[in-house]
Amino acid sequence: MGNNKVFNLKSIVAGDIERHKYYEKVVVVPYNDGFTGERGKAIDREKSIRQSVSRTREKIYGYIMANEWEFWATQTFDPEKIDRFDLDEIVKRYNRRLKYLKTKYNGLKWLIVPEQHKDGAYHLHMFMSGIPVDRMKYSGCDYYSKDNNYSRPIYNWLDTADYGFNYYLYIGDLEPLERVKMANYVVKYITKDLATSRFNKKKYWTSKGLAEPTRSNTLTKDIDGILIPAEIISENTYYINNSATGEVYNKVTDYILFNPCPF
Repeated sequence: MGNNKVFNLKSIVAGDIERHKYYEKVVVVPYNDGFTGERGKAIDREKSIRQSVSRTREKIYGYIMANEWEFWATQTFDPEKIDRFDLDEIVKRYNRRLKYLKTKYNGLKWLIVPEQHKDGAYHLHMFMSGIPVDRMKYSGCDYYSKDNNYSRPIYNWLDTADYGFNYYLYIGDLEPLERVKMANYVVKYITKDLATSRFNKKKYWTSKGLAEPTRSNTLTKDIDGILIPAEIISENTYYINNSATGEVYNKVTDYILFNPCPF
């Protein structure tokens, strides 16, 4: 296969959490000297959008799993304070506030993913850490799980309350499976519609210096050897179709493992 890139396993490893996508058929990526095309001039726009969604989801997933987060948050916006329909303006102003607050709170870090309402307005989902305890105020309300077997207090962050309503849940004590569920929940907001409307624009925002997972594409004949030492906390199978014909041409098993260091 010459200089083509060949793999059947895509891996993301972030501490104790590992994600392995195992392809039933070997994937061959033609070698092109690293040239990925001129930004904004994709020949196949639809393919570019699909790839953008996939890359963005994997990047966000990696940041969520590779960093310690204290809060899961949602920020909505007061229409009298900011244009809720202009995502560029929202993020420009909100990021400016966060960067200012980072000069006061050195450990502040964030990951922001937008969600668009049916009416076109946006709000933000966020993973946050480093907010001083005295800047958090109990809202007087609690979050209850779907099966009502636990509840958590809902907090408001005083430093950003002037933008609208914010909603903070402490997640620093989550078990690995729960972190995976939250990661899966937030990446679903990176949709084809968002990627289309944000073509060649940012689709998520982070503070500088976030830890990143180790990523690799490899060729293996022993997937069981990777799985056996660890606890499988999630397993999902899906199929890859030809976008033009609908024909299935590969099967992928997506494993998420909890694999703590034995010493």
